[in-house]
Amino acid sequence: MWCHFVGGNLDQQALDIDEREISEYRGVPMCSPPQDPKLVRSHGMGVYSDTGRTVTVDGRIARVFELYGNWQSVNPPPFAVNDFASGPAVTACGADQPVPEFWSYADLLGDVSAGDWVRERIPRFGSTVSALVPDVYPTYLRLLHPAWTIRELDRDRSPVRWRILVDALGAVMHQTVAWGSMIEAGVRSGRETGEGSLWDASPTTGELPACEIVALATVLAEHTTTPDDCYFGFWEGRGFRGVPENHSRLTLPGRRHLLVRGSVCDAGRELQGFLPNIWWPADRAWFVASDVDLMSTYVGGATELANALYGEIELFEAIDSWRGARITWDCDTINPRAAGPHTHD
Repeated sequence: MWCHFVGGNLDQQALDIDEREISEYRGVPMCSPPQDPKLVRSHGMGVYSDTGRTVTVDGRIARVFELYGNWQSVNPPPFAVNDFASGPAVTACGADQPVPEFWSYADLLGDVSAGDWVRERIPRFGSTVSALVPDVYPTYLRLLHPAWTIRELDRDRSPVRWRILVDALGAVMHQTVAWGSMIEAGVRSGRETGEGSLWDASPTTGELPACEIVALATVLAEHTTTPDDCYFGFWEGRGFRGVPENHSRLTLPGRRHLLVRGSVCDAGRELQGFLPNIWWPADRAWFVASDVDLMSTYVGGATELANALYGEIELFEAIDSWRGARITWDCDTINPRAAGPHTHD
C-alpha cells in the first residue's frame, strides 16, 4: 500500500507499506479519572495515524498518515481528523466543540518576537524561580507533579499527592520541598521509601499531567483579558524531528523553544507527544513554566490568581513560592538531603 507521511521523522516521505504492518494503536491518557482510550489505525514508531485521506504522490494514489504522537508520550493526543478518534467534547473552557488536534509544523511561528520581553526578564540560567518565570509578578506558586499508583492488570494510573506522602514518610511539607529529600526522610526514619505501597511511579519531570494542565488552563483563562491569544513554547531538546535547524526559536538562557500561538484552552495540545514547557497570554497577566528537569510547574501572576489555584485542591497541588526560591535538586533545607538528584526516582 502506497502511503504518504506527514510530521515526525517520516515527514513528507512516501513509502510502500505492507498492509500487515498497519496496526491498531490504543492511546491511554495517563490521568485520573481514567478517560476512554482512543483507537487509531497506525504505522511506524512515531504512531502515524491513518487519516482516511488520499493524495497523489509521484503519480500514485497514496493514503495519508499523519503523526499522532510518540510511543513514549504520557499523554497521547486525540486525532481529530481520524474517524476513530474524533468527535465533539466539552473542553476545559466549557465550550462544546471538536476535540483539539495536536500542534503541527504549520503552527510553528516564524516570528518569535512576542517572547522578547521574556528574554529581557530572564537574563541568565540560574537556580531560582526567576530563572524560569519573569520577575515581574507579585505572587509565585508551585504546582507539584503527582506521583502515581499503577494497577498491574490494565496499567491505569491514579495520582498520589505529595501531602499524602509527607505525612506517611514523616517528612515536612514546605515551600522548597524536594521529592528526593521527602523520600529520604522516610528512609532515615525507618519507614522506607513508600514505593510499591504508597506509590509506584515517581512524578514526571518537565510537564504536568494532561488532565491537570487542562484544569490549570480553565482557571487561567478567567484571569487574563486575552484568553483567546496565548503563546506556547516547546523546548527544542525534546528532539522534534523535521523542524529545520534555522527555524526561529525563542532563545532563553540554557533553553531554546519552538513557539506556537492559540487560545489558553490550547494548553493541552501536544507537539509530537509533548506538552508546552512555557506559556503566557498576550496581556502577560501570568506566566507558566515547566522546566524539563523539574517535578514542579511554576506560575507567576496576581494574588487573585494564586488564591484561585490554591482553592482547587481536588485538581492539583499548589504551594507558595517566590522569585528567589531555589529550584535545584538540593533545594530542600528542612528534610534530609538525598545522596544525589536521581537517588529516589
